[in-house]
Amino acid sequence: MATGHLNSILQVMSNSCPLQKLGLSQVFFDEISIDLLMRILSCAKSLYSLNLGGCEVLSLHVNKVLNIISRNRRLEYLNLSWLPLGTQGEMSASNLRQEILASLLKFVRRNKQLLHLDLSYSRPVSYTHLTLPTICSV
Repeated sequence: MATGHLNSILQVMSNSCPLQKLGLSQVFFDEISIDLLMRILSCAKSLYSLNLGGCEVLSLHVNKVLNIISRNRRLEYLNLSWLPLGTQGEMSASNLRQEILASLLKFVRRNKQLLHLDLSYSRPVSYTHLTLPTICSV
């Protein structure tokens, strides 16, 4: 989908947020698209399913998404597969990976409704602290 069309759709959606399920897999997000997505995620209080798998975004944007959705206590399904979680080429990649990991753990700990979390092929982040016992001990 062309970015202009995506931005138009996101603009309309950001004005009214009764969304429960949002699937935007394999979409390219520019700065405008990310800002609109942040507005949607901030006001979509009933959102229970979010699929951003395979989207073209910067790791910084992934961290912004995680910070916004960490406030959502209803999210049951989250797909972040194939997303850059602190890509090596980005500025301060190591610090960004740590921030993303912290945001992800915060989201998982806070959200007791979470049933499905897909991080497959997400690259590269150190999952040494993200183990099943760590997640389940919240």
